[in-house]
Amino acid sequence: MNRAHLWLVFGALAWVLAGCSERPGSEGFAGLAGVAESEHEVPFLQPGPGDRLSFPRDFGPHPQHRIEWWYLTANLKTAAGEPLGLQWTQFRQALRPRPAGAEPPPATGWPLDAAWMAHAAVSYSGNHVFA
Repeated sequence: MNRAHLWLVFGALAWVLAGCSERPGSEGFAGLAGVAESEHEVPFLQPGPGDRLSFPRDFGPHPQHRIEWWYLTANLKTAAGEPLGLQWTQFRQALRPRPAGAEPPPATGWPLDAAWMAHAAVSYSGNHVFA
């Protein structure tokens, strides 16, 4: 897939996701702070100035937030001593909020409470390959 196709796919995805909002302006910055649909639903949380990461507790997804991503970047050398660059990014886009302490839905029936997407790239000898 070339860059033009990639931008077209990302643009179409952004357009579709932007059209999913029923209450424009009520979702916070870029639609990332969801509003509860009913009094029984928990809204998405947004990170704030007082939030602190604590590891190993914070490794992995945080289902009470709408979107997050993880990066892995490495500058390596091949067996011949040539530079080799690796990059991987994993994205998680929640479809519905889940409180921090709540159990995930049972695996039976393949529940979908988030959409996942990834990007990977390798750079070497003047080449850049990505997917």
